Amino acid sequence: MMGFIERQKQLDKRISEIVGKHLLLSDQKNNTSLQLKEDKKALQVHLKVLEIFQEISILVQDNFVYHVTSTANMALALMFDDGYKIRMDFEVKRSQSEAKIDLVQGDSEHGINPVDASGGGLVDILSMTFRVALWSLQKESTRPILVLDEPMKFVDEERQVIGSQVIKEISERLGLQFIIVSHKDVLIESANKAFRVNKRKGVSNVKSIN
Repeated sequence: MMGFIERQKQLDKRISEIVGKHLLLSDQKNNTSLQLKEDKKALQVHLKVLEIFQEISILVQDNFVYHVTSTANMALALMFDDGYKIRMDFEVKRSQSEAKIDLVQGDSEHGINPVDASGGGLVDILSMTFRVALWSLQKESTRPILVLDEPMKFVDEERQVIGSQVIKEISERLGLQFIIVSHKDVLIESANKAFRVNKRKGVSNVKSIN
């Protein structure tokens, strides 16, 4: 009789252990299911955030492209009759977006070297307009003043006249003041205010000339 009772106790203990393990596994399953639901929800939120960032990135890129290409293409159209224009695309390299800028002519899809196109004058104009475009993107945090050193050094005299008008147009449209260092008479004569600086024995003498 005692042997039967002892075996019954062992059996009850074993049953309790099995029931305990079953309950533990059931809790673990419930916790795992809950964790999976939370992870899935977190993944959905993460994907939504990525989608929003991608949309913002596209808007920023479009805004950047507009600022850079519109100013440059306006100047190119006014100063050159060759149908030059700037084309900008974004490429993903090393998990980062990089801007690819090409100078094209007419409807051609092939980029050309600006140095080989209409001489160095084209490079001068693009350099100036790119600086203006970059300023316009951060104008809220900078003063409306841009200093240009010999901005049309390689531009022929006929195009200098148009270039000076382009500078004035940009200045009026954007409220941007240009301080220009130049030896070009066309630019000097078109300035609202011009000064001649002569340096003698290490001392600079400044004289108003218009």
